[in-house]
Amino acid sequence: METATYDTEATAWACGALRNLSALPAWSERLVAAGGIPLIVDALMQTTDARVAAWAASILLNVATWSTEGCVEIMEENAADELVKLATDDDEGMEEIVEAASKTLRVLAKRDKAWRRQIIDLGGGEVVDATLFEVCCGC
Repeated sequence: METATYDTEATAWACGALRNLSALPAWSERLVAAGGIPLIVDALMQTTDARVAAWAASILLNVATWSTEGCVEIMEENAADELVKLATDDDEGMEEIVEAASKTLRVLAKRDKAWRRQIIDLGGGEVVDATLFEVCCGC
C-alpha cells in the first residue's frame, strides 16, 4: 500500500478556501465542529510554505474571532507557541504571516486572562501590548 505524500500546492489552496469560508461566523463554527482545528494547527506548524502559514494563521484568526469553542481548541492544540514565533519573526516577506499571527494572539489574549498570561510567558508580551508589570510580575 502506498503512503500519502504531503502536497503543498493542494494544502495551500485548501487553506486559502478555508480562510475565505471561515471569515463567516457560521463557517468558522462548522470548521470547529468538523474537527478542523487540529488539522489547521498541524499545517501551520509543519509547513515551510509561506502561503500555507499565512492562510492557516488567517483561518485561526477567523475562528478565534467567531468561535469560543474554536479558541479553546486553538489553545488546547498548543498553537500559541507557533503563533508567537510567527508574530515575532522579523524576516522580510513575512508581513502577512506576522500580521495574522499577531491578530490571532490579540484576540485570544482578550478572551481569557490565563491565555493572555500564557502568550506573555511564551514571549508574546509585545504582541499583546503587555505592560511591564504583567511581564515582570507574572500577573
